[in-house]
Amino acid sequence: MKRLLIFSLVVFYFFSWRCEIITDPGFDNPVDSTASEHIPPQTTILAGPADNEVINTHTVTFKWSGNETAAEFFYSLDTKACSDWTSDTTATFELLDEGEHLFTVVSKTPAGEIEDNPPLRQFQIDAVKGPALRFYPRKVRVATNETFTVEVVVEEVTDLMGLYIELPLNPNGLELIDREIYLGTSDFLSKESQNILTVDVEDLTNNLLKITLGRVSDINAGVSGTGKVIQLTYRLTGDQNTLLSFTPNCAMENSQIQSIEILERVDCVIEVGE
Repeated sequence: MKRLLIFSLVVFYFFSWRCEIITDPGFDNPVDSTASEHIPPQTTILAGPADNEVINTHTVTFKWSGNETAAEFFYSLDTKACSDWTSDTTATFELLDEGEHLFTVVSKTPAGEIEDNPPLRQFQIDAVKGPALRFYPRKVRVATNETFTVEVVVEEVTDLMGLYIELPLNPNGLELIDREIYLGTSDFLSKESQNILTVDVEDLTNNLLKITLGRVSDINAGVSGTGKVIQLTYRLTGDQNTLLSFTPNCAMENSQIQSIEILERVDCVIEVGE
C-alpha cells in the first residue's frame, strides 16, 4: 500500500508538472499507436540499488535502457530531483539523506506516447554509522537572500542522557534567523522524561552557537535510537556554495555520566541556485 501511494504521488507530480511537455512532442515522424504492430515504450533499469536494498553510501547511480520505441526519458528521485526529457540513460545522485528513497524513470515515443507502467526502485540509505551527529537534509539548494531550515539529528545512540552541540553562529555566507529545540513529549530526546534541561548561548566573541540539553528522568534515564533534536533557520547571504558544520567540541553523555564517542559529524552542503 505504501509503494502504491508513493507511485501515485510520483505519477501525479509527473503529469501535472510536465503536461506542457507531454502534449507537445515536437517530432516529425510520429508512431501510430493504433496500428496492429504498435509497440508501446518500455524502460528497463539495468544498474543501481535493487528494490528494497539497504546501501551504505550516500551516492547512487542508476542506468537504464529503452526498447525500440523509447526515444526519450524522464527520471526522478523522491519526486524532487526531476530531469527534463533527455536521451541520457544514466543518472547519479549525491549526498542522499538517511532513510528510504524512490527512483523512477519513464520513457516516451517520438510521438509523445508515455510509458504506462514505468519501473520503480525503492531503496534505503544507511551511510552514517552512529553514534553520530548529522544535519537533515545534508544538501540544500537555495537562492541568495532566501531562508531555509535544517534539523540536527542524533544518529544511532544508546542511553543518551546529555548532549552538547556547538556550531558557527553565522557561518560564511549564512545568517542564523531562528532556532527551535524539540521539547515536546513525543520528541526524541524528551520521550519518557520528566523534563529537559536546556542552555542556549550565543557566543558573539567567537561566533558560536552553543546548546546544551539534558534529560531529567528517574525511570528511563537515557534514550536510544535516532531522532531530531533541533531545527535551525538560516538565510543565505552570500553567492557562493558553503558548508554548515559542527565543531569538534560537540559531545554526548550517557546516564552514567560517561562520554559517548561521536563517530561522525555530517555537514550540510549549501548550494546556490534558483
